[in-house]
Amino acid sequence: MHKRIIGCGVLLVAVLAAVPSITPSAAQSVPTANAATVEAFVQQRFDATQAYAAFGDLNVTVDAAFALAQTSTASVPAATATLMATPTQIGADSTVATPTLNVTTDPLSITVSELVVIPGVDAFQMGTTAAEVAIAVNQCVVTEQGNCTVDMAADSLPVHAVNLAPFQIQRSEVTASQYAAFLNSLGPNSHLNGCEGNPCALTRGEDETALIEFDGTTYSNLASTLPMYKVTWYGAKAFCEAVGGRLPTEAEWEYAARGTDGRVFPWGSVWDPLSARTSIPATTEIGPLPINSYPSGVSPFGLFDMSGNVAEWVSDWYAPTFYSNPEASTENPLGPTVGSEKVIRGGSWDAKPFFARAVHRQSFNPVETAAWIGFRCAADATPDMVPTVSPTVMPTSNPNAQATLPPPPSLVPTETLQPDSEATAAG
Repeated sequence: MHKRIIGCGVLLVAVLAAVPSITPSAAQSVPTANAATVEAFVQQRFDATQAYAAFGDLNVTVDAAFALAQTSTASVPAATATLMATPTQIGADSTVATPTLNVTTDPLSITVSELVVIPGVDAFQMGTTAAEVAIAVNQCVVTEQGNCTVDMAADSLPVHAVNLAPFQIQRSEVTASQYAAFLNSLGPNSHLNGCEGNPCALTRGEDETALIEFDGTTYSNLASTLPMYKVTWYGAKAFCEAVGGRLPTEAEWEYAARGTDGRVFPWGSVWDPLSARTSIPATTEIGPLPINSYPSGVSPFGLFDMSGNVAEWVSDWYAPTFYSNPEASTENPLGPTVGSEKVIRGGSWDAKPFFARAVHRQSFNPVETAAWIGFRCAADATPDMVPTVSPTVMPTSNPNAQATLPPPPSLVPTETLQPDSEATAAG
């Protein structure tokens, strides 16, 4: 059941203070920090933020060059690509896999963002607690004047232990330029039924707010750095398989978003409006922002936009009571074997923070699309890729966080885009 929420459009009176979050169980074991320790952590977070921001700038530059090449050589047949990876180190915090594509120099080849290798984990505590849900509902109803209820989080209970093998996952959400290249590799009109006989995505021919233009021969994108949306689950799955990957499982997605310290959001357990694109704080601009716009909101593994911007398809079928079943705690759980809707995770640009919690679950018809649903790809990891060190858990506060939301990109087709997710209706 696709859960949604009525938003009253009330602005926050002031930006929430950035407060470090420590879970109750962890608080008893964390020593009191002296000035030198605090200074070291602040510098560490600053350095990490600058590094992630640099990745964002690089992605924007590469996407812009790719879009230009795509336009100037649109008659060249598209090549295929395979998602491979070689691990490289960034500092001592995590291992990043850099994709190596077995393609020609054809500029229409499908590109993917770099892959992050996520180490395996035993007894990952997946799901949420009744106490955490009560806090989230209170924030939504009292502070944000929303219409959240406890029932909207019932499918995320109970907490259960999950063992996961190592895997890889894209640092960033798949962009419109990457998806246009994929459709070109399939050929003209492939968006209509080229993904296992199902629609892949909508173009401007079907929806004037879509990000993909189709002239009858070639697909092009209208905003190369925006996350791809108006894409079906089958379209997301087909893209990932075309580049040698797959959609992440629901368990993999949550682990990659949260790490192992029990946090609720990718950056901690206290909501930070400067770390994710949601409907709080309210803005007149509609639609997602370019990928990697919130470096202060990265997950413990350095992944961008795991909270907000666009929600993301995962591979699992949805069942509201699945977490209570023994199958939910099996090795590398795959979700129910059948269903009518697929799970989506992460919340979106028109969602209250309640829905952007990394523990929250939603679902959607796999053949339908929305302006608030996108995706990222995953892949299996080989033993030589597994990191030898775990990511450093950063403090949740960031003294260098942006003071205001970044401006919307000029190419976003927002003139008629309307919020169509959980921020506008309950159900």
